[in-house]
Amino acid sequence: MNNLWIDVPLLSWYREEDPSRSTLLNGDFEGGIGPPPASWTEANVVGTREAGHRTGGAGSYVGQVAYDGSHATGELYQSGLVIGAPYRLDGWARGDGAANPKYSDSGGAGVWTGTSSALWQQFTTGQFIAAGGYHYLFGQSLAAGRLVQWDDLVLTPFVARTRNRGLLGGGLQLGDGLAAATFPTFVGGGKRGIALNGSQYLQWLAAIPNGTYTWYALLTRTSAGTNSAFLLDTRAGGGTGYIWWNGTALESSSGTLYVNGVASTALPYGELAFISCVGIVLDAPSKIVLQASNILGTAWVGNVYCQALYPYALTPTQLRALHERAMMEVNLP
Repeated sequence: MNNLWIDVPLLSWYREEDPSRSTLLNGDFEGGIGPPPASWTEANVVGTREAGHRTGGAGSYVGQVAYDGSHATGELYQSGLVIGAPYRLDGWARGDGAANPKYSDSGGAGVWTGTSSALWQQFTTGQFIAAGGYHYLFGQSLAAGRLVQWDDLVLTPFVARTRNRGLLGGGLQLGDGLAAATFPTFVGGGKRGIALNGSQYLQWLAAIPNGTYTWYALLTRTSAGTNSAFLLDTRAGGGTGYIWWNGTALESSSGTLYVNGVASTALPYGELAFISCVGIVLDAPSKIVLQASNILGTAWVGNVYCQALYPYALTPTQLRALHERAMMEVNLP
């Protein structure tokens, strides 16, 4: 039973660079001479896209911030930052011998200020916590004929994850990875487990093969009402397969549900329970959402102490062994 794919100990979490999650648009300013790309908005400047490229660059165009006839400081800006989330911006900029470039978010974080040199300057903001939701590319000390230029901007978000010790490796993303309100609360203090309040969840964001699986979790339902909530949902992108609490009973798209080793759909309120679904068919799953639906709604309210996904249907004997292991591993108060 050591070939499980997802096995989440739920002991801690970490931040990891993930350039694929960048929300910055048209940071290279490619596309031809003319107005700046539609993703960038001008304020108190004449913004354009001009022929050229930064030192060593392969592109053909750069973004330009030039004097508008009345403002010594102006900018191009675009949205896309999650306030409170960590990022790093890397890129290239240059002045013209008098005017100089400056970057910050709309809350004044991530500040980088370049010199007025007309030579291309490579820069990094280092990691910063977004205090505003917009990127600002400033031109400072602008006057008649003065300008600054920008090229090859790359935004790197630092995404929140928790470790997966299963064979798929990597980590599961906490919530949307950036907004802390979507992150489960870890029990901490060396104890396993997370608490979820209905707007928090975990995600495995890679596709897995079609097949018959077993999912299990050690958990406690803390909502005494009839709220519906998903425990697992793989229907994103047209996939099939889900397990949920419909407000009165557990349901699954396929397979057999067990509660504490007995075939059952009853889930007691406020009690520690070992829930498993044996033989659930997952077809074309582009991602796996845990403790919420695939559209990140109808989320679980309760505590989860461990959970795992196996690429086959387990036997009753194997389930009993996993139940015993889960009870020994979790360190409850």
